[in-house]
Amino acid sequence: MGVIKGNESPITVEDISEEETAMREARGMRRYNLKVVRINPGNYLMPSLYRQLKDIYYNFEYRSDDIVFVTFPKSGTVWTREILRTMIDTNDTPDPTKINNWGGSFMLHKELRQNLYPGHPDVEMLNKVCPGARVEDGVQVQLAAAFKGRRILGWHLALDLLGPHLLNTCKVVYVARNPKDVCVSIYHFFTNKKSYEGNLEDCARFLLEDGGYWEHISQAWRLKDHHNLHFMFYEDMKDDLLGQLRKLNDFLKLDLSEQKLKTVMERTSFDNMKATNNLELAKANKGPGSHFRRGVAGDWKNAFTSDQNKRMDAWIKEKSQGMDIKFKYE
Repeated sequence: MGVIKGNESPITVEDISEEETAMREARGMRRYNLKVVRINPGNYLMPSLYRQLKDIYYNFEYRSDDIVFVTFPKSGTVWTREILRTMIDTNDTPDPTKINNWGGSFMLHKELRQNLYPGHPDVEMLNKVCPGARVEDGVQVQLAAAFKGRRILGWHLALDLLGPHLLNTCKVVYVARNPKDVCVSIYHFFTNKKSYEGNLEDCARFLLEDGGYWEHISQAWRLKDHHNLHFMFYEDMKDDLLGQLRKLNDFLKLDLSEQKLKTVMERTSFDNMKATNNLELAKANKGPGSHFRRGVAGDWKNAFTSDQNKRMDAWIKEKSQGMDIKFKYE
């Protein structure tokens, strides 16, 4: 099936201390994700459900024609997924009421941050596709393993948590976003859901640092010259999407025409995706979407005070020591 449970990963998981829990609460995390564990390698926090899924995630079987994309949260995840799905999709006349008709896309870590309750559409799909499958063995990984066609597989997990064979098996696209805009986007995402009580500066130092931002991005940056890894910046995609699509087309060896790439660019514009997403949510009787807010580079300028920005600059300089990465901030 492609989901292996017998091989133990080298990843260690530890409960966090009462002192650390108190610190999280003091920084506004009372209502969001209190049940977390610390993992290594990486020394960062993860939802506690990761403990029972770490070996399954680590040993997931990739195929040579898979396209895997990896992003830190709020770094262009949904946008990247739709770009890849649209590039792979051969249907040039999609149903405008759906984000994409192509069904081979899976966010493999989805249950870590979403309550897949009995009756949830993903659980119902698992029961239909994989009779007898256990939800606790990972819904998305089992659905992906059962899918027969070409797959697009998304992860928020850092590369060293995804097993030793990933880069030697298939193509991997990594998208990075500058830490200031990531912070602002995460902050608005959480406050929009009324699940965060801290301020923006707490969010910057806690959610990015304990969330593993620097470890996440540095792992990919060290591997940027690997023949199966394509490293992209969110800001470059905003500046010149067509140019970035051409590079992605070459990396994936899709041989798409210039007209097809322009079609991809049009179909995955921020306005089109936001409108379609909101239509989907309205049909499902849900509120406005929180995946799409502004979709710009440089929004941090509207959020940080001058003093906050100076502290952020010092923090970024400290944490990025030893990396020659150059972020764009607008």
